[in-house]
Amino acid sequence: MMALPAVMALSGCGQIDDDLSDCLPPAPEKELELDYELKLVTNMTTELKTQLNTLTDVEISDALKADLSGVFRDFAHDVDLSFYDTQLDSVRLHHESHIMDDTQSSYTLNILKREYMHLASANIIGNSVVSLRADEQCHKAHLYQLEGDTIDSHETGLFTARSYMKMLDNVDQTFDVRLYMANAASSLVVDTTGVKYKSFRAYARGFAIDFMMADSAYVYADRSPYVRARELPIKGAQHQVGFCAVSFPSRNPDGWWIREKTDDVTDSPSVAKTPNRPAITRAEGEIIPEGEPSGDPLWEYVAIVTLEDGSITKTSLTITEPLLAGELKIIKARMDTKGEVIPTDVSVGCSVTLQWTPGVNFETEL
Repeated sequence: MMALPAVMALSGCGQIDDDLSDCLPPAPEKELELDYELKLVTNMTTELKTQLNTLTDVEISDALKADLSGVFRDFAHDVDLSFYDTQLDSVRLHHESHIMDDTQSSYTLNILKREYMHLASANIIGNSVVSLRADEQCHKAHLYQLEGDTIDSHETGLFTARSYMKMLDNVDQTFDVRLYMANAASSLVVDTTGVKYKSFRAYARGFAIDFMMADSAYVYADRSPYVRARELPIKGAQHQVGFCAVSFPSRNPDGWWIREKTDDVTDSPSVAKTPNRPAITRAEGEIIPEGEPSGDPLWEYVAIVTLEDGSITKTSLTITEPLLAGELKIIKARMDTKGEVIPTDVSVGCSVTLQWTPGVNFETEL
């Protein structure tokens, strides 16, 4: 009695009217050539030249470039490669991870011949704030950012790619996969001439909390976490203080984007210039606005200054232009004797609270 279903199952493939698709052997494996390249399009050089262009700005500009050297870098330490079914629940059919340690690399995969949706990510290892989650299914795979009222800045430049791949019979195929940056950076630079204070901290907020890889879409929360901005190590610039935060982008309601300006890049030390490999993976970009900003704040910097008498001044600097993936945005300001941080750009909104007391929305460190 127990063996009957097995006998029926075995004999089913011999029935004339049966669909024999389930009885056929699996599709043979085939070698698949994949060329991966990180494509960094950023406005970093332009922003530094535009905003930090005086002799007094040299040290803080150098400090900012050094701080972001591991973020705005066309270099992948690690890559994660997943290949998914294009039907049903888009389950993962093949998965590999590699230490790439290069700007671009090629891999040969022995994989079943069929159609795939391919997702790739780079530089997840070494970033304690962001991890790859739910990647067993294509449309659930996402870059997950740690939750909390206050979180640290991202520690690496994150890159992702998505590509549909159809493997053909009797054809040698090579797929080119370009990975583009998924996070961004912002900086607050303050002139403190003539002001004495005990401590100065800065936080940025208003950014996405997750990134859905298959849809290339960011997820936003009603109340986004504060991203703790790192203070830049500046020794010679006695009357300047700078901070930098790395995060996902802000909301982008009008669809602004970064356009590549040029492919002629000579300042990227990570690119090996050999006859067999082009050195063009990093390009300067320009922001293309699609319509004027509505005037509604999209993200902000919060400056917390503790004066020598122990009083605390909180300044909220609100920005109406979106912060895009691959973008560096520098906000310049000056501090007055009350600890107020006043922006030099009139388009940046400013709200000040004197004698401020930290509430539940900030960690006790403030």
